[in-house]
Amino acid sequence: MNNLFCTTIYGTAAGVLGTAIGGIISALLLFFGRRLRKFEKIDKINKNIIYSILYEFSGGLMMAVVTFHMLPESIYTGGMKYTMLGLFFGLFFVFIIQKCVLKYSKGSEIKRNMSTGLLLLFGIALHNFPEGIAIGAAFANNTNLAWSLLTIITIHDIPEGISVFVPLYASGMRLPKILLLTALSGLPTGFGAMLGHIAGNIGNEFNAVTLSFAAGAMLYICVAELAFESKTLYNRKIISVGYILGLVLGILLQ
Repeated sequence: MNNLFCTTIYGTAAGVLGTAIGGIISALLLFFGRRLRKFEKIDKINKNIIYSILYEFSGGLMMAVVTFHMLPESIYTGGMKYTMLGLFFGLFFVFIIQKCVLKYSKGSEIKRNMSTGLLLLFGIALHNFPEGIAIGAAFANNTNLAWSLLTIITIHDIPEGISVFVPLYASGMRLPKILLLTALSGLPTGFGAMLGHIAGNIGNEFNAVTLSFAAGAMLYICVAELAFESKTLYNRKIISVGYILGLVLGILLQ
């Protein structure tokens, strides 16, 4: 029970800390941006580059932990059959979440920035849940993998915090409330970690499905969301440097 409690605390801390840092970075960028008002156009371009590189860096980290850590661990634990089952179920799960979020966003023209920000907040909170499952399952099976995953997910949540902060700030919401909501979007990571730890102790086959499910969810987020968002903000080859650095760091964190 003590291990379960610690896993839940670690997962919550990873989610909340990562998104909170993202919110603080956004606040600092906007604060210093005011001081550079006469260079507003240049400042906007520079912030887009920074956001894009952060997204690419997070994508590289996630790809590394999925392909070099989580999937090999799942295959070793329960075999290829259960790994593929969990992987495709995880991909499908996040795909359905994304479709629900897109459906919810239709017709939200009133207070567009507020709607966008709250939509992102909802979507990111849902996405953080399977990331928490990955943390919990890893702590139940492989502590070294768990600490690497914890670090990577914390870093990954930073650009998520940034993506939530910007539209909410543009809507006129007060800064303390934005920072609070941004940090709270990481709470589902803790609930996921608790569930992942409990499920991860059931048996080898279930452990494999749990790990690969989380891997599939993270893989979808990496390929279908982070990569797309980064290129929407700044579609230049230079941002690929962030992905490469993230991938290399993810390999080194095993």
